[in-house]
Amino acid sequence: MVPKLPRSHRFSRPTTTDRGSVTPLTVWWLLTTVVGAASITSVARSMLDARCAQDRADAVALALTAHGEETGSDLARLLGVTVRVWSGDPVTVRVVSSCGTAVASAVRKDR
Repeated sequence: MVPKLPRSHRFSRPTTTDRGSVTPLTVWWLLTTVVGAASITSVARSMLDARCAQDRADAVALALTAHGEETGSDLARLLGVTVRVWSGDPVTVRVVSSCGTAVASAVRKDR
């Protein structure tokens, strides 16, 4: 037989006053969450676009340096990049692509 334990306290009575609705707080929380997520997504997207443009500029500059003008022009066409500025030694390339604009330089090492 299990003995009955004494109650340490009595349950409180239900509250009779109105404490308001949590709906405005919920709406505010959802709005803040959506705006924060959109901001983070926008910043991440712009960083990825900058990285994409820089990768393409680097590839074209290295192709021009290592394999010559014809190969560099072919790679630029394949990547969908427009070469705006291209100068001599070291090769400096400014490209414009769907990702953005970037500048890259490369120096040819003698073999």
